[in-house]
Amino acid sequence: MEKKRADGDLQLAIYPFIEYEDSTYFAWPCLKENPAKQFQDIKNFDSRENDILLCTAPKTGTHWVHEIISMLVDHTTEYNSRDATLKIHLDFMTDFQLLESETRRRILHSHLPWSFLPSKHKDEKAKVVYVNRNPKDRHASQYNWLKQMNGVPPDFTWKQYYEDMVINGNQFCIYTYYWYVTGATSEAGSANPSGALEITTSFWWDRLLTGWFNYTKEMTKAARSYKNVHCVLFEDLKLHPIETIKHIAEFLEVPFDDQFIAEVADKNVFRKLKDYKQDASVAVSRNYKSVLFRKGEIGDWKNWFTVSQNEQFDAMYKKEMKGVEVDFIYETQ
Repeated sequence: MEKKRADGDLQLAIYPFIEYEDSTYFAWPCLKENPAKQFQDIKNFDSRENDILLCTAPKTGTHWVHEIISMLVDHTTEYNSRDATLKIHLDFMTDFQLLESETRRRILHSHLPWSFLPSKHKDEKAKVVYVNRNPKDRHASQYNWLKQMNGVPPDFTWKQYYEDMVINGNQFCIYTYYWYVTGATSEAGSANPSGALEITTSFWWDRLLTGWFNYTKEMTKAARSYKNVHCVLFEDLKLHPIETIKHIAEFLEVPFDDQFIAEVADKNVFRKLKDYKQDASVAVSRNYKSVLFRKGEIGDWKNWFTVSQNEQFDAMYKKEMKGVEVDFIYETQ
């Protein structure tokens, strides 16, 4: 049940997840009420030609990259020059007109894969910054975040998370679908429409937001097919911040020099960002506390995955990601 905070604002619960078609989603009020309408409203969103759409799988560096993009676009090294991500999060949005008042170049956000994104944004080849992270660290981070969220049982264990959200062995189907830049799909077995991208996927684990495997395949395909999609990997940003931030600036076509990039990189060192970045997720945390930033490390998954879980996950990854080349880094020397 939704609760009121002490200050009268609504405290949201994102769990239990809602079921819709073949996937589960955070229990945002708009999705609980009418998920089909919400997803259609997102597709129909009136994008501007210079909008920047930040697309991230959960716990891959969303707020980190959001702060970097905000600094680059606004040419500032001040923290929080833009609204917190919940206010630009399309998946959560109930009144898209609220975004019309923004006179600066808009930064928008979604956790949904390519086929769900605004058609106009894709049609007009507007900028998309796609962020991802090695899936083992992402799962470890997502577990530690989820167990602090309102609605999630306080005694939610890693074993439960792994079995329910990583494996989820009760679900299995394989299908092929096609989508254009507009996100159109066709049924399995039908002819591949001219110009469409073909994706074959399976759901027998991780169905949240269509599943990380599906999300990664859709977004990787888009990044390799369209010049308006730029991929940022968490590990690259961690290990090579100046080079990675410079590439983002070049992609966004914003003015910069080496000193500015160095200053942005310094301000976005994880320990500093943890202290200064505005965190709207307090609205969904159990104790109204910021739990957005934890370690920000590469290789923390080794503290969570057992040997057998790791072997099982590697086998699944090899099967599911066959033909998809993404150079994730799982540990550092």
